[in-house]
Amino acid sequence: MKNYTLMTAVFALCLGSPVRLAAKWVPPWRGESRLANAETPLGGKIDLGRLDGSGIRVLKGYGGKPNRHGLLERHELALPSFERGAYFSGDHHGGVDWPDGANRVQPWIFHSVEQLCSEDYPQRPSNYPRMREGMLLLLRLSGGGYFALLPVAGPKTMSWLYAAEDGRLVLNLGTLGTAEVHCDAPLFAWSKDEDPYAACRRAWAEAITCGPVRGRTDFRMNKKYPEVFRYLGWCSWEQYKWDISEKILLDVIDRIEAGGAPVRFLLVDDGHLDTAGGRKLNSFEPDKSKFPDGWGPLLARRRQDKIRWIGLWNTMAGYWDGISPQNDLGCRINNHLVQIKKTGVVVPAADPESTRVFYYAHLGAVEEHGFDFVKIDCQSRNMAWYLGTCNAAEAAANNLEALEDAAEKHTKGMLNCMAHSLPCVFNTRYSAVTRCSIDYKVGKISRAKSHLLQSYANTLWLAQTVWVDHDMFHSSDPGVGMIIAVSKAMSGGPVYLSDDPKDFVAEYIAPLCYEDGEIIRPLAPAAPLPDSVLAAPMRENAPYRVIAPLAGGAAAVAVYNLRHPTPEEPMPASVAVGDYTHAGAMMQPYKGKWAVPEEGLVAYDWHNKNAVKLDGNGTYRFELAGFADRLVHLCPVRKGWALIGRTDKFLSPAAAEVVEAGENELTVRMVESGPLAIWCGRGSPASETCPFEDQGGGLWEAGMERGRSNAMVKITRMPE
Repeated sequence: MKNYTLMTAVFALCLGSPVRLAAKWVPPWRGESRLANAETPLGGKIDLGRLDGSGIRVLKGYGGKPNRHGLLERHELALPSFERGAYFSGDHHGGVDWPDGANRVQPWIFHSVEQLCSEDYPQRPSNYPRMREGMLLLLRLSGGGYFALLPVAGPKTMSWLYAAEDGRLVLNLGTLGTAEVHCDAPLFAWSKDEDPYAACRRAWAEAITCGPVRGRTDFRMNKKYPEVFRYLGWCSWEQYKWDISEKILLDVIDRIEAGGAPVRFLLVDDGHLDTAGGRKLNSFEPDKSKFPDGWGPLLARRRQDKIRWIGLWNTMAGYWDGISPQNDLGCRINNHLVQIKKTGVVVPAADPESTRVFYYAHLGAVEEHGFDFVKIDCQSRNMAWYLGTCNAAEAAANNLEALEDAAEKHTKGMLNCMAHSLPCVFNTRYSAVTRCSIDYKVGKISRAKSHLLQSYANTLWLAQTVWVDHDMFHSSDPGVGMIIAVSKAMSGGPVYLSDDPKDFVAEYIAPLCYEDGEIIRPLAPAAPLPDSVLAAPMRENAPYRVIAPLAGGAAAVAVYNLRHPTPEEPMPASVAVGDYTHAGAMMQPYKGKWAVPEEGLVAYDWHNKNAVKLDGNGTYRFELAGFADRLVHLCPVRKGWALIGRTDKFLSPAAAEVVEAGENELTVRMVESGPLAIWCGRGSPASETCPFEDQGGGLWEAGMERGRSNAMVKITRMPE
C-alpha cells in the first residue's frame, strides 16, 4: 500500500498545515527566545559566590505551569569575583535560533558579564554572532582556582543560561511547552576547584548522578567505543554533498582499493533518502533514481581486509523538515505521528511509545538493509519542532531516549551529530561518540582555525560522557591537510577522509594508522592546556596549546598559531616540563596530575625530528610562522633511556612500548615495525635487530622494515 496519510495524533497536540518553505529557510521560532526573556520577570537572585566544593541544586517535588513562552522560572546569577570566563554557547548560523544549536557551541571569552551580554560582543572569523543561550559557564576566579556551572536537562524540564540584554546573566528553567509539570526538576550543577578540568569533571559527576538524570547518560569510560571507529574511514559528504549514487559510491570503493589506503569503513552521508517535498522523509528506502538496485550492490562490496563496515546517515524525526504528511511508512508508524500546528512539521508524537515505534522502525530498517552503523544528524533541532506543544523538553528527551535504545538494539554504533544541546548531551545512555565541531570545509582557512579551536575547547564539556568526533577532512586540502590530520590523531575519536581517492595524500594519512587501518589513539581526548582553556587565540597573540595522554607515560602536545588574519611575524611558542602534569586531565577514571619522572623528560619535535632533554622546569622553545602547528612529544626518561617510538606515526610513543628497562639494556615491543627512535642519555645503543644511527642530542634512530607485528627490539648500551 502507498501514500498513507497522517492518521492519528496520540499526544494532545494541535494539528495544522505544513509551513511553506521560502528559498532561504527561516525557522518559525526565530527571535522568540529573546522576546520570552524580555517579557518574563526575574524571580530572584542566586549568589554563586557562596558555593564551595561541588554540588547540584534540584527542586524536589516541583510543580508549576509554564508561561506563554514555556518558562517556569528565571533567576539572576550573581557571579563570584573572576578574572576571565568562557561562556559555551552557539552562534546564529544562517539565522537559525536557539534551541536549534546544531554543532555550533563554542567558548565565548569575556572579562565581565557586561562584555558577554553586549550587542557588540566580537564575532569570531568564520562564525556568526554568539547566541545568548548558554550550556556551560567556566570562570577563572580572582583568588585562584576555577568555577564551573552546568545547567541540567532532566526528563521533563531543562535549565539553560541566558546572557540578557540588560547586562545580567540569568538561569532559566522551563519546558518550552504549555502543560503543567510535576517532577523533581534539576537546576544546575557546580564545582569549584584548583584546575579547570576538575571543575568541569566534578560538575558533570554531580549532574549525571542526580536522581532525575541518573541512567540517562554516563561517563565516557563506562561506554563501549564502537569497533568500527577504531579504524580509518571515508565519508561522502564534503567531496560529493548530495550528489551521491550507487555508481559514484561503487567507483569510490574501486579507487580506494586500487590506491591502497587502508580505509576500513565507508559512511554514506546525506543524499540517499526517499524524500517528498525536498526535505521531508517519504520512506526508509533509498532514492530509486540514485540507487535503482537498492543497497545490495554497495553492501556486497564489504571485505574483511578492505572496507569492512558501511554506515548510513540519517536524521532525527525523518529528514531536515521531518516526515511527509503523505508517505509510504505504513499505518503502524503513521498512527504514532503528529503534525504540529506551529511549525507544520510531521514528527513522532511525543509520548514514549510513539517515539519508540518510530525509531525502532527507522533503525530497524537500517539493520534490515544490512548497514553496520549510523550517523544521526539534526538532533538538536528535534526539540525545536515541539515548541509550544505540551512539553518540548519532555518530547526531546523521549525522542532521544528512544533513539539510544533503538541504536543499541539495531546497530554496531552511532555517531551523534548536530547534537550540541543540553537534552542531547544528557541523553546519551549508550552512544559513545558525538561531533564536537562545526563542519570541516575544504579550502577555508578561517573555518579550519575555528574548527580546531572549537573541537578542542568543546572537549572540556562534551568529552566527559562521549569521545569527540572532529569531523571528516581532505588530506589534500592545500596548506591545511597535515595540520588537520594531526588534530584527528590527537582527538582520540573517529578519523575519516572525505576527499576524492585519487587525491589522497599518503604522507598525511599513513601517520594516522597501522597498515591494517587501525588508528593510533591517545588514552583520552586532547584538551587545551590551562593557559589555553580561556584563550581567544584567533584574536589574541598567543599560541593555542593542547595535550593528550599516551601509553607508557608519554604525552603529546600540539601547538597552533590560530591568529586571524594570520600575522606576518612568527609567533613564539613553547612546551615545558610543567605541561606534562596535565596530560591525564581527561583520563577516566582520573588518577590525579602526572608526576614528572625523576630523570626528567625528553621533548621530541615530530615535525623537525629532533630531541631535547628537559630537566627541572625546562622549556622547549620554537616559533610558528603563519597558520601552523607543532607536534611535540614529552617522553619520560627511565634508567637513562627514553622511548620516542615509531617516528613515521604522529603519535610516535603510542606505537611502541618499553617491555624492560635496565641501566645497560632496553627491550622495546613495536605494535608494528617501522622506523624506531630512542633517546640514550649516555653511551650509544646497539641492537642485533637493527642498527641505530646518531641523530644528535642523544637521539638515535633505526630504520626498521615496516609492517611486522609485535616486533621485539633488544637494545644494549655501549660505553662511550
